[in-house]
Amino acid sequence: MSWKNFFKPTIAKIVLLLILFSLTSVLNNMSLFFATCCDLGTNYGFPIAFYGYGGGPPLLHGQQTPSYFNIPILILDILIWYLVSCGIVVLYHKIRKKIKYKPL
Repeated sequence: MSWKNFFKPTIAKIVLLLILFSLTSVLNNMSLFFATCCDLGTNYGFPIAFYGYGGGPPLLHGQQTPSYFNIPILILDILIWYLVSCGIVVLYHKIRKKIKYKPL
């Protein structure tokens, strides 16, 4: 398989990308233990957090909760999940082809 075919967008790759990105972006990165014992804030996005809020020193009256949203990191996170989805689809097709043509 050539690199061009590996990176070529297909319906399966895009659907898998959307599923993986949605699952990893909805859940926060910190476990419940760390969130309850420490004020570390909440980050969304895996493997790279592109959105977060809270954490840090106690806020004074009237201060807003710190938050960030980083678009370049969001794009990098989407690219990483697209590469993962390309790899999964290619492996699926290789395994399927191997099982289909397996001699008895």
